Amino acid sequence: MKLITLLLLLVCHATLTAFSEVQPGCIFGDNAVLQQGVEIPVWGKARDGEVVSLNFQGQQKAVTAKDGKWMIHLKKLKSGGPFTMTISGDNKLVLTNILVGDVWLCSGQSNMEFGLGGAHNAKEAILQANLPELRIFLVNHSAAFTLQDTVIGSRSNQLQGSWQVCTPDNILKDGARPNYPGFSAVAYFFGREIQTNQSRPVGLIGCYWGGTRLESWMSMESLQSTPAFATEVTDYEASDARHRSNGVGIGEAEKNTPTVLFNAMINPLIPYAMKGVVWYQGEQNATTPHGYGALFKTMISDWRQRWHLGDFPFLFVQIASYHAPQTYPSEGGWAWLREEQLKALALPHTAMASAIDLGNPKDVHPRDKADVGHRLALAARHVAYGETLESSGPMYDSIEIKGNTIQISFQHVGGGLQIGIPPWTSELKPPVKLVRLTGFAIAGAERKWFFAEALIDGNRVYVSSEKVPNPVAVRYDWASFPLGNLYNAEGLPASPFRTDHWEEPINF
Repeated sequence: MKLITLLLLLVCHATLTAFSEVQPGCIFGDNAVLQQGVEIPVWGKARDGEVVSLNFQGQQKAVTAKDGKWMIHLKKLKSGGPFTMTISGDNKLVLTNILVGDVWLCSGQSNMEFGLGGAHNAKEAILQANLPELRIFLVNHSAAFTLQDTVIGSRSNQLQGSWQVCTPDNILKDGARPNYPGFSAVAYFFGREIQTNQSRPVGLIGCYWGGTRLESWMSMESLQSTPAFATEVTDYEASDARHRSNGVGIGEAEKNTPTVLFNAMINPLIPYAMKGVVWYQGEQNATTPHGYGALFKTMISDWRQRWHLGDFPFLFVQIASYHAPQTYPSEGGWAWLREEQLKALALPHTAMASAIDLGNPKDVHPRDKADVGHRLALAARHVAYGETLESSGPMYDSIEIKGNTIQISFQHVGGGLQIGIPPWTSELKPPVKLVRLTGFAIAGAERKWFFAEALIDGNRVYVSSEKVPNPVAVRYDWASFPLGNLYNAEGLPASPFRTDHWEEPINF
């Protein structure tokens, strides 16, 4: 098994344009997880005209390689394993310990990349990470101006570019990244809960890079599809021209060039069969939030079209609180980006897990990743697995103005609205539960905002202020680091919202 893994890693590093032996794509190997319930494409490279045969779970198929490439489609499989896959051509490869279950692509920037070794409960979680039916695969950092078809492996780190069984040692193999030691903590906590809840194998593909903008993860075609994205296309063309004229490679300095991460890190994974995507990104776009919602929806739709798996589940995290705690009734800041993230919920089979109450004013990387993973798992259980459960915190629905009071109705009230507290704080002690509902502000037609008195009555919240006799609009948690405490009985926080459509400058 170790010999085959080493051979596959060496293949991943090869730069030859002609191949004399059959080779599977680097996403296929020992310990892999294949997606149950859908047709499974398996592909690779071989000599032109070479007949490639594949044997897996009683299915034996063959194809002739053309232009150095081959692809075979397996019929739907049921969860189970471990199994063995044999791929034959001029040579023969045997891939072992393969499971069939659910595969989730976990992508985004640094809060997705944040490794399990840095989480607040890391010691306990790592000791519990002996999970033979949970498998992990890490896509190495890579950027390119042209579409790539191969995942880049690593000779020094087996976790980068090859499937590994989840163990305490393997989960930390990406420890070369000092800021984010180990495999993604959010992905791990999510995958662990799904694997336990669904009683089937789970494969997690970690594909992330800290400090990256959304545009980097989008294809050129998706950026070109809407005239409003012309700036991003121009940026790409300028960077591409500089790159070609200088004749040098690209890396950390160019990672926020539009499309370069899609080209090098996402495209090589297509069309690997999967259950869905878990996405945690947005902080890098927070200072220029307008238009993010349209970009985000375009990216989701484009990925879905390219994978040919229909509207697969796409779960994402609403970014956590950050910067100085709120002091004014309406501050904006990161609230604008969170509003843009909400727009993706207009697409089918999407769900959002809010991290609004898990932030740290002095650290953009809050350490409580367990609750983020849990909230994403709740979303998956509802959207991807069809369970009837409350998977979201309260979401604004409508208002009714009566005199000096605004009555707010919500969706996702679950077992009822209530005053809540964050499940964890950076001081390792939860704050004292407040008896007063906070986070609401109201304004009249003159657009001056004041903190509001807020009361819960059934599934509604009533807000008012003696300073606003004729209110017309209400906002909740409208700040980079808001102080609201509205939850539902399931312990999930309300998402920030505003009822007005007033245009204002983005302030931090």
